[in-house]
Amino acid sequence: MNDFLSIRDAFPASVLDFLQDGELTLGIDLGTTENKKSNPTAFALLEKIGLKRYMRLAARFKTGQRDVIEGVIVRLLDLLDRRERKLRVIIMDASNERLTAGDIAQDLSGRVSMRAAVLSTTRIVYGEKVSLKTYISSLVVTHLEDGRLILPPAEWIKKDFRQIIREKGGFNAAVAEDGAHADLFCATGLALDGFDTDGPIEAAGVSTSDLGRRADDDDEAEDAREGLGAWLNRMLGC
Repeated sequence: MNDFLSIRDAFPASVLDFLQDGELTLGIDLGTTENKKSNPTAFALLEKIGLKRYMRLAARFKTGQRDVIEGVIVRLLDLLDRRERKLRVIIMDASNERLTAGDIAQDLSGRVSMRAAVLSTTRIVYGEKVSLKTYISSLVVTHLEDGRLILPPAEWIKKDFRQIIREKGGFNAAVAEDGAHADLFCATGLALDGFDTDGPIEAAGVSTSDLGRRADDDDEAEDAREGLGAWLNRMLGC
């Protein structure tokens, strides 16, 4: 008996049945090992409808094979082609997997615009130098706070998002027993950034509440009033 699920079975044509006619981006947090504590790969497909961003597909899995990750991307592109839809861009977190991200981007260069993001790099936002890791995390948090990011009501998604920890000047993620560490949260931030950026990404970020002012103790005071975990629970309806 075959215990493995094929890519076609894992991603049937019906997986995109909720798509409407909005602009689409795909964020990918890469992981290429299968050890107990290894980070999973996560996919977040977002659709822009008016001012809102709807998560139309969320996936997280472990694999030690680049071909599996690339195969999932190809499967999604094929399903989109059937519906005469295109992705605006795919953004992959290549912080620890630069060769893998580069190989995938090269293989699919004729089909889709794809960019690699290194979360330790910086971007200038309103005159401030910010890290990409903090910037995309801030995008997720502010979109949730404004009611502009609509997530599927799946418990594993809520658990993934609740792993985010607010630290002074940025964000971090707790690591679960299975190695998961807000992988979908990261992929979602990359997908959100895909709606607003053009050209190769060489960036990172701070909380949007920090833009235009110096970092100070206000962050700690905010965390004291309401921890990020409790805030996310409220935003996610937990």
